[in-house]
Amino acid sequence: MTSRPWLSQTVAIKTDVGPIQGRNTENNASSIGVVLAGLHQLRALLKESKRTPQLPGRASPIDLEFLDALIAQGMSPLRAILPEECVQDDPKKRREFDSALLFLIHPSQLIDGETRSHVLRNVVTNLQEEYGIRGYIGDSYWAPDYKEKLPPEQRTTDFSESIAARDRLLPAKNLEAQWCIFESVISSILGIQFLSTHEKAR
Repeated sequence: MTSRPWLSQTVAIKTDVGPIQGRNTENNASSIGVVLAGLHQLRALLKESKRTPQLPGRASPIDLEFLDALIAQGMSPLRAILPEECVQDDPKKRREFDSALLFLIHPSQLIDGETRSHVLRNVVTNLQEEYGIRGYIGDSYWAPDYKEKLPPEQRTTDFSESIAARDRLLPAKNLEAQWCIFESVISSILGIQFLSTHEKAR
């Protein structure tokens, strides 16, 4: 997405590395969703405050109509990608399963219905492991012996432009780090679902 959308009044989809971390030059649904969630929150704030702020570089104020147009332009590519994370033709960029998509369900509340169920199913079926949930298949962040392979000052290095270097630290798939944060998000999703429907998760 453009960092200054009020200048062009368009939502431009650019390649990125995901909202948490990931590979370079991908069109990630989770990243598009994060921007859209911010636009929704801004819209709610302006509607409640009844304000139309003026921003440098834009002749007319930021109003609800303008934000609605941006949201619509962002939702179109998002729907085209979901329930996957990345659908680019390049097999190195394509990613069907990614736990970051859970954040589009909660707390962003951007997806629901069958897409929501599909994303949940994908994560639980393909990424959930004994101790936690993998970010995505082939995720090399905090691979086995990460602390031994990288000194402290390099463990949080931005590998956006050299993800292949970090990928070499992952000896094999199915050895990706398992994270507890995603289980917490799933728990919240299912809890909210139960409060709404009073039906147990299947």
